Amino acid sequence: MARVKPFVSYVKLKKWGRYYAVLTLLLGFAAVNSGNNLLYFFLAALLSIMALSGFFSYLSLKSIRLSIIVPEEIYAKTVNYLKIRVSNRNIVPVFLIYVKKSDKEKVLFDMIPPKSYRESLMPYYFERRGYSNVDAVFAGTTFPLSFTIREMYYPLNLKVLVFPHIYRIRHEDRSLYPKNAGWGAQSTKEGAIGDFMGLRKYEKHDSVSRIYWKKVKNKDLFVKRFHDEDFKEFTLEISSRASESEIEKVASMAVYYLENGHSVGLSVDGKEELPPDSGMKQKIRILEKLALLSYED
Repeated sequence: MARVKPFVSYVKLKKWGRYYAVLTLLLGFAAVNSGNNLLYFFLAALLSIMALSGFFSYLSLKSIRLSIIVPEEIYAKTVNYLKIRVSNRNIVPVFLIYVKKSDKEKVLFDMIPPKSYRESLMPYYFERRGYSNVDAVFAGTTFPLSFTIREMYYPLNLKVLVFPHIYRIRHEDRSLYPKNAGWGAQSTKEGAIGDFMGLRKYEKHDSVSRIYWKKVKNKDLFVKRFHDEDFKEFTLEISSRASESEIEKVASMAVYYLENGHSVGLSVDGKEELPPDSGMKQKIRILEKLALLSYED
C-alpha cells in the first residue's frame, strides 16, 4: 500500500462556470459605469459565492489522503483495478471526490464521512508486460456548485510487474501438449473414476454409490478412492527469443490448466525453470518468469 500526499492543485472552469464568470464581469462593468449601489451589491454577492466555492473545494481536497493498493496480479492489455482508499481527516464530511488517471480511468466517491474513509476500485490499463511505473493520479472535486473543477496532483512512483496478456484458450489450443506430457502418473488427485487408490472415511459430499459396504467399522462408512483420469501434469516449453504472441499463448495455457487444477511446469530453451506444480503460487511463479522473458526496460 502506498500513502501519498498532494503536490500541487489547480482550478479550471466548467461550462456553467464560464457563463457565471462572464455574467460577473458584465455586472462589474455595468456597476462601474452606472455607479448603481444595487449592482455593486449583486456583484459582491456573485464574487463572494465564487470565492466561497473555491475555498470549500480547496478545503475538501486538503482534508483527504489517498492510499493505493496494487493487486498481486496485473495483466497487460487488460483493464486492471487498483484499490483506492480515500481518508477524510476533517470533522465534516466531504462530497464529490474523484480519483483518476485519465477520463476513462476514474472512480467517484459521492460522500466520505468525517474521520473515516471509503474504498473503491479504479480501472487502470497497462499496454505492455514487464516492469511498469504508476507515476501519478489526480484527486479532484466539483463541490459545492459544479462551476469549477479543482484537482490535486498525487505523485506515486510505484513500480509494478505486469504479467503477459491472458486470452481465452480455444479448443484447438488444448491439444497442444509437449512431448513429455504426463497423464496423472504421479498424481494423487482424487476423482470419480480411474485407478483404485484405496479407501477413506465417508464424508457428507460423497456419493452413496461410492460407499464400500464390505467394510463397516464401528458404524463408520468408507468410500473408494480413484485417481482423477482428467488430471494432467506437464511442462510448457518456450524459447527465450519467443515473440509476444507466443509468450501470451504459453501464459494463457498455463493459467487455464492451473485454474482447472492441473500441474504445470515451465521450460525455457530446453532448461527446466520451474518443475510441474499446481496452485496459485505456481501460477504467479510462471507468470513472473514469462513477464520478464526477453524483457527490455
